[in-house]
Amino acid sequence: MTPEAPTAARGIRSNAFGIELVSETELIGLPASLGPPAGPATRIEVDESNPLGGDLSAEGEEVRFVYDLEGRKALSIRFSENCGYLLTLPSIGSYRVQPDGLAVTCIPEQRAPAWKWQRALVNQVLPLTATLRGFEVLHAGAVAIEGHAVALVGHPGAGKSSTTLNLLLGGAGFFTDDALALKRVDGQLMGYPGAAVSNFPRTERELMEPGAPERLGVTIADEKGYKSLLAIEREPAPLPLGAVYFLRRGRDVARATFEPLEDPDPTMLLGSSYVLSVRSPVRLANQLDVCAAIANQTPVFDLLIPNTVTARESARALMAHVTSLLAQERS
Repeated sequence: MTPEAPTAARGIRSNAFGIELVSETELIGLPASLGPPAGPATRIEVDESNPLGGDLSAEGEEVRFVYDLEGRKALSIRFSENCGYLLTLPSIGSYRVQPDGLAVTCIPEQRAPAWKWQRALVNQVLPLTATLRGFEVLHAGAVAIEGHAVALVGHPGAGKSSTTLNLLLGGAGFFTDDALALKRVDGQLMGYPGAAVSNFPRTERELMEPGAPERLGVTIADEKGYKSLLAIEREPAPLPLGAVYFLRRGRDVARATFEPLEDPDPTMLLGSSYVLSVRSPVRLANQLDVCAAIANQTPVFDLLIPNTVTARESARALMAHVTSLLAQERS
């Protein structure tokens, strides 16, 4: 008789941010894994019977919190050495993450739409989980161009998401929306695809030509006056990191301008970390190692964009710059 597979291997297999995932529930933005498991899987469970988040809400230390524009707490992250991490997003849900990142429990609010608590899972919880599993996660969108992951870093309003979406319309492959998992493998810095969803700013939809959003993907949800959530076909495999671009909009230049950063400021790279709540010595050492690898191995540029240049124009300039850069490296 063939032995039964271990419990951790049963369920729906998927992957994102470099980690294998398994769940009894089909989740938005997590495409199925087709090949053999790449290491131990993180089990994702959904528990709708405990809306308070368990004992961790009482005993954990709050290590991060975020307020919205109206002064209300929009995100709280607590940590306990015994229980791990508890992420709480009011009106959406709570998420418990085991200290080793091998188990995640989702506790959705009763009135939260499924897409909303699942978006928080892929946007907030899984990047933290990947960090616990040994990846460093950069606050960056990324596209795939000629076999490389190309990262776009930018403050809110810099046009990161809009530029990424226009790059996709120009022929790039979708890699990740807002969080890029990185890891050194045999001395090479590799990027790992994130979730297969993107937050699509409503302002960008209004600027696009008719039919463009439909060519990008399928609308899962639409938040009035804010943005849409699109399901987009994602690159399936990790790729070497080809370049990093810091988008800086509103600069005093006549057109989109690329300035190479020969010696990137370490604080600029460290300040672009996506996960701020994991502070273990092992994580900090890995964070420094990955930032050093970017500075030493990867071309880094400032992309200066005047306000008069649209995201479509800056994406066209960026595509030409990346293509030329990768051609020079091959020659």
